Amino acid sequence: MNRRKFALTIAASAGAAVLGPAGLHAAVLSPVDAAPGWSSAHAASLLKGSRFRVRGVEDSVLELVDVETYRVDDSQYFASFRACGEPMPEGLYRLQGPTGTVEFYLQPRDGAGLILEAAVCHARG
Repeated sequence: MNRRKFALTIAASAGAAVLGPAGLHAAVLSPVDAAPGWSSAHAASLLKGSRFRVRGVEDSVLELVDVETYRVDDSQYFASFRACGEPMPEGLYRLQGPTGTVEFYLQPRDGAGLILEAAVCHARG
């Protein structure tokens, strides 16, 4: 099972932020508590091209470049961001964007350089 699939599989069964084996991370959001624009893969895809200031990291900006649905119902997806400037390390980031603030654990996408990815899962129930 690849790293991305494993992160979402663990997240789907958890119901909270996940710190899985080998440092796998996924954001698990309640549909009620999800920040505006992040309630589904479809909603997040409408933010593609938007820039997000990284709070607490001076002069850092990320651009949302892709949203990839993992499940047919679009409750699980990957949000890919491009760092504008210097590469950014893996970590938990608070992003300020056009719809407010959202917190994601971002991991570099294998071989992509400046591309960081968040695995997002919406808890059911």
